[in-house]
Amino acid sequence: MLDFPDPGPESVDVEAGEIGHGYRFETWRYEGSAGDPVAADVAFPTGVDPWGVLLVAHGITSDRTSEYIAGAAREWAPAGLVVAAADAPMHGERAPDREPDFTEMGQPAVLVESVSDQRRLLSIIGEHEALAWLPIAFLGFSMGTVMGVPLVAIDARIEAAVFAIGGSTRVLVEEQIPHMLEVLDPLLSVTDPVAYAPGVGAKPVLQMNVVGDEVFGDRSAVALFDAFPGPKTHVWFGGVHSEWEDGDLQYAKIFDFVAAQLQGQA
Repeated sequence: MLDFPDPGPESVDVEAGEIGHGYRFETWRYEGSAGDPVAADVAFPTGVDPWGVLLVAHGITSDRTSEYIAGAAREWAPAGLVVAAADAPMHGERAPDREPDFTEMGQPAVLVESVSDQRRLLSIIGEHEALAWLPIAFLGFSMGTVMGVPLVAIDARIEAAVFAIGGSTRVLVEEQIPHMLEVLDPLLSVTDPVAYAPGVGAKPVLQMNVVGDEVFGDRSAVALFDAFPGPKTHVWFGGVHSEWEDGDLQYAKIFDFVAAQLQGQA
Protein backbone atom coordinates (compact mmCIF):
# COMPACT_ATOMS: atom_id res chain seq x y z
CA MET A 1 0.00 0.00 0.00
CA LEU A 2 1.17 3.50 -0.78
CA ASP A 3 1.80 6.32 1.67
CA PHE A 4 -0.02 9.59 0.96
CA PRO A 5 1.68 12.43 2.86
CA ASP A 6 -0.32 15.41 4.04
CA PRO A 7 1.77 18.43 2.96
CA GLY A 8 -0.28 20.87 5.05
CA PRO A 9 -1.57 24.31 4.04
CA GLU A 10 0.09 26.70 1.62
CA SER A 11 -0.22 30.39 0.85
CA VAL A 12 -2.87 31.10 -1.78
CA ASP A 13 -3.29 33.72 -4.48
CA VAL A 14 -6.99 34.42 -4.97
CA GLU A 15 -8.56 35.68 -8.19
CA ALA A 16 -12.19 36.79 -8.39
CA GLY A 17 -14.12 34.89 -11.04
CA GLU A 18 -17.59 34.48 -12.48
CA ILE A 19 -20.53 35.91 -10.56
CA GLY A 20 -24.06 34.66 -11.15
CA HIS A 21 -27.42 34.41 -9.49
CA GLY A 22 -26.73 33.11 -5.99
CA TYR A 23 -23.07 32.23 -6.50
CA ARG A 24 -19.59 33.56 -7.09
CA PHE A 25 -16.40 31.82 -8.14
CA GLU A 26 -12.86 32.28 -6.94
CA THR A 27 -9.73 30.75 -8.46
CA TRP A 28 -7.12 29.74 -5.91
CA ARG A 29 -3.50 29.27 -7.00
CA TYR A 30 -0.99 27.57 -4.74
CA GLU A 31 1.98 25.23 -4.77
CA GLY A 32 1.16 21.55 -5.16
CA SER A 33 2.69 18.75 -3.15
CA ALA A 34 5.35 18.16 -5.83
CA GLY A 35 6.21 21.85 -6.15
CA ASP A 36 4.29 22.72 -9.30
CA PRO A 37 1.53 25.37 -9.39
CA VAL A 38 -2.05 24.17 -8.89
CA ALA A 39 -5.27 25.99 -9.71
CA ALA A 40 -8.58 25.30 -7.98
CA ASP A 41 -11.98 26.87 -8.63
CA VAL A 42 -14.22 27.41 -5.62
CA ALA A 43 -17.92 28.30 -5.93
CA PHE A 44 -19.41 30.14 -2.95
CA PRO A 45 -23.08 30.80 -2.24
CA THR A 46 -24.23 34.40 -2.08
CA GLY A 47 -27.40 35.19 -0.22
CA VAL A 48 -27.48 32.06 1.95
CA ASP A 49 -25.15 30.68 4.57
CA PRO A 50 -23.04 27.71 3.45
CA TRP A 51 -23.67 24.41 5.22
CA GLY A 52 -21.01 22.21 3.63
CA VAL A 53 -18.11 21.84 1.22
CA LEU A 54 -17.96 19.40 -1.69
CA LEU A 55 -14.49 18.55 -2.99
CA VAL A 56 -14.78 17.42 -6.63
CA ALA A 57 -12.22 15.47 -8.68
CA HIS A 58 -12.51 15.38 -12.48
CA GLY A 59 -11.90 12.58 -14.97
CA ILE A 60 -8.98 11.94 -17.28
CA THR A 61 -8.33 14.46 -20.08
CA SER A 62 -10.77 17.00 -18.57
CA ASP A 63 -10.11 19.55 -15.81
CA ARG A 64 -11.62 21.63 -13.02
CA THR A 65 -13.39 23.97 -15.48
CA SER A 66 -15.31 21.21 -17.28
CA GLU A 67 -19.01 21.91 -17.53
CA TYR A 68 -20.00 18.72 -15.72
CA ILE A 69 -18.30 20.23 -12.65
CA ALA A 70 -18.65 23.99 -13.14
CA GLY A 71 -22.29 23.64 -14.23
CA ALA A 72 -23.11 21.63 -11.12
CA ALA A 73 -21.35 24.23 -8.97
CA ARG A 74 -23.56 26.98 -10.44
CA GLU A 75 -26.63 24.95 -9.43
CA TRP A 76 -25.49 23.77 -6.01
CA ALA A 77 -23.75 26.85 -4.59
CA PRO A 78 -26.97 28.93 -4.45
CA ALA A 79 -28.43 26.17 -2.28
CA GLY A 80 -25.60 26.60 0.26
CA LEU A 81 -23.05 24.03 -0.89
CA VAL A 82 -19.51 25.29 -1.49
CA VAL A 83 -17.96 23.41 -4.43
CA ALA A 84 -14.16 23.18 -4.81
CA ALA A 85 -12.36 21.52 -7.73
CA ALA A 86 -8.63 21.50 -8.55
CA ASP A 87 -6.73 20.40 -11.64
CA ALA A 88 -5.24 16.93 -11.23
CA PRO A 89 -1.57 16.35 -12.09
CA MET A 90 -0.96 16.70 -15.87
CA HIS A 91 -4.42 18.23 -16.42
CA GLY A 92 -5.82 21.71 -16.98
CA GLU A 93 -3.26 24.39 -16.29
CA ARG A 94 -0.83 21.65 -15.25
CA ALA A 95 -1.05 19.79 -18.57
CA PRO A 96 1.95 19.03 -20.76
CA ASP A 97 1.71 19.43 -24.55
CA ARG A 98 -0.13 16.13 -24.86
CA GLU A 99 -2.96 14.28 -23.17
CA PRO A 100 -1.82 11.82 -20.49
CA ASP A 101 -2.91 8.25 -21.04
CA PHE A 102 -4.35 5.67 -18.67
CA THR A 103 -1.04 3.96 -17.98
CA GLU A 104 0.72 7.24 -17.22
CA MET A 105 -2.00 8.39 -14.83
CA GLY A 106 -1.97 4.95 -13.21
CA GLN A 107 1.60 5.26 -11.98
CA PRO A 108 1.93 5.08 -8.17
CA ALA A 109 3.83 8.38 -8.03
CA VAL A 110 0.98 10.16 -9.84
CA LEU A 111 -1.59 8.68 -7.46
CA VAL A 112 0.45 9.82 -4.46
CA GLU A 113 0.80 13.31 -5.92
CA SER A 114 -2.92 13.55 -6.70
CA VAL A 115 -4.00 12.47 -3.21
CA SER A 116 -1.43 14.70 -1.50
CA ASP A 117 -2.54 17.65 -3.62
CA GLN A 118 -6.12 17.09 -2.50
CA ARG A 119 -4.98 16.89 1.12
CA ARG A 120 -3.28 20.26 0.69
CA LEU A 121 -6.51 21.72 -0.69
CA LEU A 122 -8.35 20.32 2.33
CA SER A 123 -5.82 22.07 4.59
CA ILE A 124 -6.33 25.35 2.74
CA ILE A 125 -10.09 24.99 3.13
CA GLY A 126 -9.57 24.25 6.81
CA GLU A 127 -7.79 27.58 7.30
CA HIS A 128 -10.32 29.64 5.32
CA GLU A 129 -12.27 31.92 7.63
CA ALA A 130 -15.61 31.17 5.98
CA LEU A 131 -15.10 27.43 5.49
CA ALA A 132 -13.01 26.17 8.37
CA TRP A 133 -15.86 24.67 10.40
CA LEU A 134 -17.96 23.28 7.57
CA PRO A 135 -18.30 19.50 7.04
CA ILE A 136 -16.77 18.16 3.83
CA ALA A 137 -17.84 15.51 1.31
CA PHE A 138 -16.07 14.20 -1.79
CA LEU A 139 -17.28 13.61 -5.35
CA GLY A 140 -15.09 11.86 -7.93
CA PHE A 141 -15.78 11.20 -11.59
CA SER A 142 -14.04 8.26 -13.30
CA MET A 143 -10.32 8.95 -12.70
CA GLY A 144 -11.49 11.14 -9.84
CA THR A 145 -13.04 8.05 -8.26
CA VAL A 146 -9.88 5.98 -8.74
CA MET A 147 -7.78 8.67 -7.08
CA GLY A 148 -10.49 9.64 -4.60
CA VAL A 149 -10.99 6.31 -2.85
CA PRO A 150 -7.58 6.36 -1.11
CA LEU A 151 -8.11 10.03 -0.25
CA VAL A 152 -11.44 9.34 1.45
CA ALA A 153 -9.96 6.28 3.15
CA ILE A 154 -7.08 8.12 4.81
CA ASP A 155 -8.33 11.65 5.41
CA ALA A 156 -10.64 12.07 8.38
CA ARG A 157 -11.77 15.51 7.21
CA ILE A 158 -13.96 13.92 4.54
CA GLU A 159 -17.20 12.63 6.04
CA ALA A 160 -18.98 11.08 3.03
CA ALA A 161 -18.27 10.34 -0.62
CA VAL A 162 -19.86 9.94 -4.03
CA PHE A 163 -17.91 7.82 -6.49
CA ALA A 164 -19.25 8.19 -10.04
CA ILE A 165 -18.49 6.14 -13.17
CA GLY A 166 -15.45 4.46 -11.66
CA GLY A 167 -14.45 0.98 -10.64
CA SER A 168 -11.62 -1.48 -10.24
CA THR A 169 -8.69 -0.68 -12.51
CA ARG A 170 -7.50 -4.27 -12.29
CA VAL A 171 -10.78 -5.51 -13.73
CA LEU A 172 -10.64 -2.76 -16.37
CA VAL A 173 -7.24 -4.06 -17.51
CA GLU A 174 -8.43 -7.68 -17.41
CA GLU A 175 -11.37 -6.83 -19.65
CA GLN A 176 -9.90 -4.26 -22.02
CA ILE A 177 -6.16 -4.88 -22.29
CA PRO A 178 -5.60 -8.39 -20.88
CA HIS A 179 -2.25 -8.69 -22.65
CA MET A 180 -0.97 -5.90 -20.36
CA LEU A 181 -2.14 -7.45 -17.10
CA GLU A 182 1.13 -9.19 -16.25
CA VAL A 183 3.14 -6.03 -16.96
CA LEU A 184 0.78 -3.74 -15.03
CA ASP A 185 0.11 -6.10 -12.13
CA PRO A 186 2.78 -4.59 -9.81
CA LEU A 187 1.23 -1.16 -10.34
CA LEU A 188 -2.36 -2.34 -9.97
CA SER A 189 -1.59 -4.01 -6.66
CA VAL A 190 -0.99 -0.56 -5.09
CA THR A 191 -3.17 1.70 -7.27
CA ASP A 192 -6.46 -0.18 -7.75
CA PRO A 193 -9.05 1.66 -5.62
CA VAL A 194 -10.36 -1.71 -4.46
CA ALA A 195 -7.21 -2.00 -2.34
CA TYR A 196 -8.12 1.17 -0.42
CA ALA A 197 -11.91 0.86 -0.28
CA PRO A 198 -11.97 -1.07 3.04
CA GLY A 199 -10.26 1.92 4.66
CA VAL A 200 -13.30 4.09 3.95
CA GLY A 201 -14.83 2.35 6.94
CA ALA A 202 -18.14 3.70 8.20
CA LYS A 203 -18.18 6.79 5.99
CA PRO A 204 -21.37 6.77 3.88
CA VAL A 205 -20.75 6.03 0.19
CA LEU A 206 -22.92 6.58 -2.87
CA GLN A 207 -21.53 4.80 -5.94
CA MET A 208 -23.05 5.58 -9.34
CA ASN A 209 -22.39 3.66 -12.54
CA VAL A 210 -23.65 3.47 -16.10
CA VAL A 211 -24.98 0.04 -17.03
CA GLY A 212 -22.61 -1.45 -19.58
CA ASP A 213 -20.12 1.44 -19.25
CA GLU A 214 -17.55 1.17 -22.03
CA VAL A 215 -14.72 2.23 -19.67
CA PHE A 216 -15.48 0.82 -16.24
CA GLY A 217 -17.72 -2.13 -17.03
CA ASP A 218 -20.29 -3.68 -14.73
CA ARG A 219 -17.88 -6.21 -13.21
CA SER A 220 -15.35 -3.46 -12.51
CA ALA A 221 -18.02 -1.32 -10.83
CA VAL A 222 -19.30 -4.20 -8.68
CA ALA A 223 -15.78 -5.14 -7.60
CA LEU A 224 -15.28 -1.65 -6.19
CA PHE A 225 -18.71 -1.41 -4.58
CA ASP A 226 -18.32 -4.79 -2.89
CA ALA A 227 -15.04 -3.61 -1.32
CA PHE A 228 -16.66 -0.74 0.61
CA PRO A 229 -17.62 -1.77 4.14
CA GLY A 230 -20.78 0.38 4.21
CA PRO A 231 -23.07 2.12 4.73
CA LYS A 232 -23.28 2.22 0.95
CA THR A 233 -25.72 2.61 -1.92
CA HIS A 234 -25.19 1.63 -5.56
CA VAL A 235 -27.16 3.47 -8.26
CA TRP A 236 -27.21 2.21 -11.86
CA PHE A 237 -28.49 4.26 -14.78
CA GLY A 238 -28.42 4.34 -18.57
CA GLY A 239 -26.17 6.11 -21.02
CA VAL A 240 -22.47 5.94 -21.82
CA HIS A 241 -19.46 6.81 -19.70
CA SER A 242 -19.45 10.55 -20.45
CA GLU A 243 -23.07 11.08 -21.45
CA TRP A 244 -25.72 10.06 -18.97
CA GLU A 245 -29.40 9.44 -19.55
CA ASP A 246 -31.52 11.59 -17.20
CA GLY A 247 -28.40 13.49 -16.18
CA ASP A 248 -30.40 16.04 -14.19
CA LEU A 249 -31.90 13.24 -12.14
CA GLN A 250 -28.52 11.69 -11.42
CA TYR A 251 -27.07 15.04 -10.35
CA ALA A 252 -30.10 15.56 -8.10
CA LYS A 253 -29.30 12.22 -6.44
CA ILE A 254 -25.73 13.38 -5.84
CA PHE A 255 -26.86 16.67 -4.30
CA ASP A 256 -29.52 15.02 -2.14
CA PHE A 257 -27.02 12.49 -0.81
CA VAL A 258 -24.43 15.15 0.01
CA ALA A 259 -27.04 17.38 1.64
CA ALA A 260 -28.38 14.51 3.75
CA GLN A 261 -24.89 13.65 4.98
CA LEU A 262 -23.60 17.17 5.65
CA GLN A 263 -26.50 19.35 6.69
CA GLY A 264 -26.93 17.49 9.94
CA GLN A 265 -23.23 18.04 10.66
CA ALA A 266 -23.10 21.79 9.91
